[in-house]
Amino acid sequence: MPALKKLLRIIRRHPQTSAFDLSLATVAMATGITLAMIYDLEQLWSEMPPRERSICKEEVFALILLFVICATIFVWRRLLEERQDAARWRKAERELREQRSLAMADPLTGLANRREFLRVLESVLAENVGVSVFLLDLNGFKAINDTFGHAAGDEVLINVAARFRCAARSEDLVARLGGDEFAVVARSITTLRQARDIGHRFIEALADGIEVNGNVHHVGAAIGVATSPRDGTTPGTLLQSADAAMYAAKRSKPAIPRRPIAIKRSPGKNAHPV
Repeated sequence: MPALKKLLRIIRRHPQTSAFDLSLATVAMATGITLAMIYDLEQLWSEMPPRERSICKEEVFALILLFVICATIFVWRRLLEERQDAARWRKAERELREQRSLAMADPLTGLANRREFLRVLESVLAENVGVSVFLLDLNGFKAINDTFGHAAGDEVLINVAARFRCAARSEDLVARLGGDEFAVVARSITTLRQARDIGHRFIEALADGIEVNGNVHHVGAAIGVATSPRDGTTPGTLLQSADAAMYAAKRSKPAIPRRPIAIKRSPGKNAHPV
């Protein structure tokens, strides 16, 4: 019964091709039966010699065989269509997932993009688990772009993104907001020490140079930190606070060009170097 129900469901899904196959099978069966009846009406069974009776039995067998073949072809075509439909659905779902992934990812680095960053930040804020937003602006990247070209700059960004992804905790989200600006959503951050430890992990990730086409490039980062609820309770206010802290960090000129710049927390009432 389950197999019959499945077959009926497939037939309903493909009514036109099912009707065509059934019509073809009906015509074949009707033609065979008509020819057999014409032959049998010409000679009554009782008057048939044994040889003719044998031929008549063979006709019946041929009709049964024809029916079995038609039924087999019909069922096989329906199952084939079912497999083709399943393959099309899987392909459509895969393409949809890829489109969604592209819509949420930065095409250059593969990190989350600004839209996905804001979505995740809003979701984490709704959980009330404590969250910090880190904004990271690369120091010295513009000189690499201007001197060695955008292709070299893109390679540097890809390398930096990979390092930031490794430096982040598994529960945190790293995103590229655009240009040489990155951001991190860090969950369950409740103390200044926790924010400082996470921020220094990203600073240390840039300690080694980045080799591109035989040239070793050094970049640093200014990092601004904003923590909820102290510095804001919405994505907009947290980003604004982190942005202010990041620019405060950028104003702290490093002693060595392109070395990492100190991290600062959002000023709030008081500025806190992290």
